[in-house]
Amino acid sequence: MKLLKFTYFFVFLLLLTFTTSKLSAQCTAQQPPELSGDTICGSGSVTLEVQGSEVSWFDMETGGNLLDTGNIFVTPVLTETTSYFVTLGGSEETDLETPALFGSTFPGNMIEIVALENVEILSFEVYLTTSTNYEIYYKQGSFQGFEQTPSAWTLVGSAFVTANPQDILTPVPIDVNVSIPAGDNYSFYLTSTSGNVQRYTSGTGLGNIHVQDDNIQLLEATGNQYPFTNPLSPRRWSGKINYIQNCQTDPVEAEIIVSPFPETNITSADTTVCGGIVFQAGSDKDVVIWNDQITDSLFEVNTSQLVTVLAENVYGCISRDTIDVTVNPVPVVDLGADIEICGGPVFVDAANEGADFMWSDGSNSQILEATESNVYTVVVTNEFNCSATDSINLLIKEKPELTVNQPEESFCDDDPVFNLNQLVTPIGGIYQGFGVTSNNFNPSFTGPGEYQVIYTVQSLTNDCFSRDTIRIVVDNCTFIGEADFSESELKIYPNPASDYFIIEENSGESIKNIYISDIKGRVIESFALNNYFTEHTIQVNHLAPGEYFVITESSGKLQVSKLIIRR
Repeated sequence: MKLLKFTYFFVFLLLLTFTTSKLSAQCTAQQPPELSGDTICGSGSVTLEVQGSEVSWFDMETGGNLLDTGNIFVTPVLTETTSYFVTLGGSEETDLETPALFGSTFPGNMIEIVALENVEILSFEVYLTTSTNYEIYYKQGSFQGFEQTPSAWTLVGSAFVTANPQDILTPVPIDVNVSIPAGDNYSFYLTSTSGNVQRYTSGTGLGNIHVQDDNIQLLEATGNQYPFTNPLSPRRWSGKINYIQNCQTDPVEAEIIVSPFPETNITSADTTVCGGIVFQAGSDKDVVIWNDQITDSLFEVNTSQLVTVLAENVYGCISRDTIDVTVNPVPVVDLGADIEICGGPVFVDAANEGADFMWSDGSNSQILEATESNVYTVVVTNEFNCSATDSINLLIKEKPELTVNQPEESFCDDDPVFNLNQLVTPIGGIYQGFGVTSNNFNPSFTGPGEYQVIYTVQSLTNDCFSRDTIRIVVDNCTFIGEADFSESELKIYPNPASDYFIIEENSGESIKNIYISDIKGRVIESFALNNYFTEHTIQVNHLAPGEYFVITESSGKLQVSKLIIRR
């Protein structure tokens, strides 16, 4: 009898031990791997390598695609910056099963799981008295205080569960897939929606450890009516937790920077330019060396030369290029300041003799003749086909119209005052000159001679004026009256004359000067004689037919004879 009691006691101890602790499969934790990124210039592939076991390569930190396994990973050819992630270690699928304790039935249970290592809860198995519709909820943290708060919970899923015999575990066909980091606790609500069909038993204390292994602890919790009502505690749930122990290290990133080569912006072909050229290479952060001298990104070339450039960016990517630059001169075109002038034309010289010219008015000569106000632009192209341009604004204002008629004949020095307004259109301008008072000319004041009178008329619409010259001849008509007509010793023949006449001084004195005047006494021809002969031939074929006076001067004596010219 004592032996039988001892046997029962031993079995009880074994059962008690099973309900408090269970060994589980273990995976070996590793330190995160050492991994650094790399830089590629342009494009290319990189080989990444880490030390450790169960190496996995991913394209995203979480939820990415598994690209490869093993310590060495060769990337595909990359054309843009890309990150890769590596982990060490794997995972083991295992479970934690409670004792089959059946004190009562209820629709559902709330359970609380404490993760001792990183785990992922996969699914649950329960003891049911009959098939039923089933739901699973979860929340982070303890269930306590939220037993009747549906909004604090997240529905994992629902399904119809076909029950095994009530003493055999029934898998719930709902994928849970909830990860619990080491040190955290999560609560789950496992419930039937149609009655008291889930088997469990009373507990020893709310929050006490019901069962555990090396990875998780299952705490005593509650029984609940559906949905989220009538919590009863403490209660011990009966069933199995299927989970994955995750021994992977946290992902370590390797960023592969794909840097483009710095731009030199130099074509491969040599070039010919007019005047000069500015090259730009790289960016403000790049080191740029032009012709072996460090400068900024800009390089100005004004003379023919071989240009070399090296550009290096912050990633050490280097570009080199060379170009032979021929610089031809550009014409210098300066049309000068804008011009405002009264009356045209205006002549504008573009200089650069021998070049080609194209003016905005269509003309193509070096010198522009402009008669209208406008902005004139010229393009000058030299022998190197290099061009330059300039513009000038010409304001050509209209001058007033002015007509000046010259006197038909000369004035005698004893003529009266002459009104100059008879010679001009329009009147009202200003006369300037010797012998001029207001608009009158006085020949008796000036005496014999040739005189110029300037006439100026002002525009009524602008500040322009027109000006012209009146040329006046005043003859000495008074000396004819001093000549001796009655005692003339002159002999003129032929008279009438046609083309010439001969004059003789009968007194024997030589003639010094001969004058021919019109009938009014105005001298129209004069001859100074140096040979002192007494006979002279005078050509008159250029004089109009009519009556004339011939006056001779000899030894201070004036003699006059009438001459008639006929043809």
